[in-house]
Amino acid sequence: MRREIRYICALFPYDIGRSHNRDMLYMQGILLAGEVGPDKTRDPVFHQRLINLITGLELLSIGTSFHGFKASGSDISKVYRDPAGEKGYTLDLLFGDIFYSRAVIYLLRYRDHKVFDRILEALKKLHESRLDLHLGIRDVIKGKSDPAAVFAGKHALIDANRLLYIAIETGRDIYGQGANAPFAGDYLEAVKKLLTYKTCGELLTYLHSFSEIPLDLDLKDQLASRRKKLLHELEEFVSRSHNSPFAGRLDDMLGSLHKS
Repeated sequence: MRREIRYICALFPYDIGRSHNRDMLYMQGILLAGEVGPDKTRDPVFHQRLINLITGLELLSIGTSFHGFKASGSDISKVYRDPAGEKGYTLDLLFGDIFYSRAVIYLLRYRDHKVFDRILEALKKLHESRLDLHLGIRDVIKGKSDPAAVFAGKHALIDANRLLYIAIETGRDIYGQGANAPFAGDYLEAVKKLLTYKTCGELLTYLHSFSEIPLDLDLKDQLASRRKKLLHELEEFVSRSHNSPFAGRLDDMLGSLHKS
């Protein structure tokens, strides 16, 4: 990852600290379901394939950050109509595309076309959901709809981070977890809450970026309240399941989100 970041940043002097979670959140997602058994850890071919998969997902995650919620790319903001803001947003899009193209090299080296197709579908859903959420927020700011309408599509808040969901799901498949393993029932709900919590945080940051527009306090308060409730539910789940390795790994991911 360090080598790839150095290589890409040599093309343009970008500080990607704001776009890359150094705790390797997507690697944690792959490992969330369990640990790789000794039969696979001793297999150097599988080990290298897994490194390629994780590297590809981490590079994609940086690309999605550059393509994420930004005032400079929104027709809500004056920044959108400012040539300097427009130029910055265009550079963000181009830089995100470079990360996407580099990620593909590693994902193909994983040599599983079904996983590759699922990742592509996840990217499609991620961008569609982010667009829907952007349009919903725009309508609330312009007084065309109620703040509750932003939350009407529950799946949009999950799908806005669909790539992380696919990382977690792929990890489950790697470890052969069945319906009775950690991803059934409460565990699957915990994963969905984690993704929704992440999206709510991103939307709050997005709202705060409109410095020249008075924030819709109802929308801001609803997002903050929902995020706080999700955090409480996740912490309760971790406490209740403290003996479970899954809960410990979930808690680590939660801690990594707090750092981002």
